[in-house]
Amino acid sequence: MRKFSPSTLIALLAVFVAIGGTATAASGLINGKKIKPGTVTGKQIKNQSITKAKISTAALAAFAGAQGPQGERGPQGDKGPQGEPGAPGTTAISASATKVAQSPNVIARQLTLDDLPDSRYIVMAEVSVVSQTAGSQVTCTLDGNGGATEDTAEWTNPANNSRTVLWMNMATQPEIDQLFVDCSAGNSSATFKTNITAIPAL
Repeated sequence: MRKFSPSTLIALLAVFVAIGGTATAASGLINGKKIKPGTVTGKQIKNQSITKAKISTAALAAFAGAQGPQGERGPQGDKGPQGEPGAPGTTAISASATKVAQSPNVIARQLTLDDLPDSRYIVMAEVSVVSQTAGSQVTCTLDGNGGATEDTAEWTNPANNSRTVLWMNMATQPEIDQLFVDCSAGNSSATFKTNITAIPAL
């Protein structure tokens, strides 16, 4: 067996000590269980080393400040493009007529609104009446051709030369092209002023 000199033995011993020390140190690495609470302070944490991903959502919310005051109103924006034209509206058709001193006990046509475009209509008729004799019953009817639904209004004159306004309304179901108002003055003469307004129903 080869004999080692004292210097060689000392060198080998130093190597074994170094290897054993490194293994001991590796087995003794510091982890979270070995850190005493409250012993790590900001001085031990490297600046700029903790990222947002490492901080809890609750902690981030606590860092948020109060809402600031509302800022000034910004300048008005540019004018937008012009919209598309709307659909054509409906145009009311109207007419009026006056019949003075209508004879008693006859039914007379007060007003005819004809040559209407074929359509369904919402119709309103207004008849102002002046009756000469008390007790006379005035009756007016709004009607149209083609079997339109009619409307009738009646009034009994309470005194001589008394006056009133009769109103009639209807919505035509079939398409018509003529409207008219007929009135009877009862057993007295009377004056009638009649207005008809027809609005096409789309």
